[in-house]
Amino acid sequence: MNKKNDRIQLNVIGLSHVSNNRNVFALILEEVNGNRRLPIIIGELETQSIVIFLEGILPKRPLTHDLLVKLCMEHNIEIVEVEIYKMEEGTFYSKILCEDYKGDIKEIDSRTSDAISLALRFECPIYVDSSIMEKSGVEINYNKNDAIKPIINVEKLTKCDIKQLEKNLEDAVKKEDFEKAVTIRDIIFEKRRN
Repeated sequence: MNKKNDRIQLNVIGLSHVSNNRNVFALILEEVNGNRRLPIIIGELETQSIVIFLEGILPKRPLTHDLLVKLCMEHNIEIVEVEIYKMEEGTFYSKILCEDYKGDIKEIDSRTSDAISLALRFECPIYVDSSIMEKSGVEINYNKNDAIKPIINVEKLTKCDIKQLEKNLEDAVKKEDFEKAVTIRDIIFEKRRN
């Protein structure tokens, strides 16, 4: 892993639908001590795994990431941290730092979406190399302490048809209201399932 002073800690703040492709989503990460966000494009299955965890949904059978957590716990392996260490041709590369029951530390190469899904489940920190944040981070100019989140009228949104919901979703993403975007995306998903 890189030197600690060359890394920036990130939090997952949400997911948004990429409007030109139904099966592609942007995972939005935000630096802990700053105003930059890092969007990472991930697929539908990876998105589903992250959303299921973030929303506390318990599937009837364990998903792959939940199975990996159980396997790690059974063998006394702890995921200590995740680092996005490289970006090449638009693809992010990550490593998972694990500690076994003897205290030995191992690095495992991973797809970024899988690494973040596991980091969420193990409640471990996520880092990005500072050069990646310089290149791909998006500056957001607002004071986090003064930000007021609008109330999301879920009942009103559920009465909209899918076409209107897709327009609302696109508007929410443009305004970077990721909380509303995730809510709308979930309503669209439910309407398509029924």
